[in-house]
Amino acid sequence: MVTRSLLLGAVIGIAIYSACSVDRKTSDYACTTDAQCTHFSPARHCDTDVGDCVLGAGSGSGSNDQCPAFCNAGCDASTHECTATCTQNTDCSDISCPAGWTCTFTCQGNGACDTIKCEGDANCTFTCQGTFACSDLTCGTGSCNVTCASNNACDTIDCSDSCSCNVTCANGAACNTIDCPNDTCRLQNGCSSAQAGCPTTCQ
Repeated sequence: MVTRSLLLGAVIGIAIYSACSVDRKTSDYACTTDAQCTHFSPARHCDTDVGDCVLGAGSGSGSNDQCPAFCNAGCDASTHECTATCTQNTDCSDISCPAGWTCTFTCQGNGACDTIKCEGDANCTFTCQGTFACSDLTCGTGSCNVTCASNNACDTIDCSDSCSCNVTCANGAACNTIDCPNDTCRLQNGCSSAQAGCPTTCQ
């Protein structure tokens, strides 16, 4: 009887241990890329070591085979295209569009896009509406298109290294500091790649 009781206890113990040690990954949080975690609030990113969406926005930069964490309005890692909609103060802040990617930002709130860098040959497009909706934007050697649609919409824009830079300012009060590729690209309000002597061709 004692032997049978001990055996039964051992079986129950093993069953409890097995139940507790099972990897109970919740399907709602299962992921392989950051793009699968963008719908969570607060922000989550994909921890590929465990295959779960975990708290935090991640590095934000992504890689050539992984969508950046900030692509909350759509992303296709196969074509390296990312879309982000930023509507609150510093909604998109201290992030980078990876080299080889095309990133489109809609910045619709005061201070919505702050300190964004387009790495290497990344192609970036920004639409800015709101007080300093876009501040400290730095484009790399790829194309750079910025529309500043309202008063004080854009603070600092640097597209001096861009292969094709177009910055459109709705009026004289829409833009603050703009660095164009060269002086021939400069307009009274903004930059234009259509100006004679301004770089227009990207590789």
